[in-house]
Amino acid sequence: MDLVTWGTQHGAAGEPLTDTSRHSVLDEEKLETLRRWGEGLTRDRREEVAAAGRAILMLVEEIERLHVDLWNTRQLFRQAQPSSTYEQAGSADPTSAAHALSERLKLRARQTEDSRSD
Repeated sequence: MDLVTWGTQHGAAGEPLTDTSRHSVLDEEKLETLRRWGEGLTRDRREEVAAAGRAILMLVEEIERLHVDLWNTRQLFRQAQPSSTYEQAGSADPTSAAHALSERLKLRARQTEDSRSD
């Protein structure tokens, strides 16, 4: 299994993604609830509470950005799937989106491993 395939089937901690994990997904309704809480907390006069509200808003924005990135990556992955026996044999164009994505993921994995060993 290559890194791209593994990455689409496993979560950030390496655990397999299964249908049972879907109940804990932050859907739009939950994100909107968090956004309202964050906005309410930012209006509090206590600095610690307002800071917590700003942190919640930052996290909601990051989650939304990651959702977009994940969607885009999945689209690229679907488009890059080999459509012929010739491509499945490993003769795909090295400039293809799948090849580029695979190389980026390999580089990112190496960078993550290097940063963990520091």
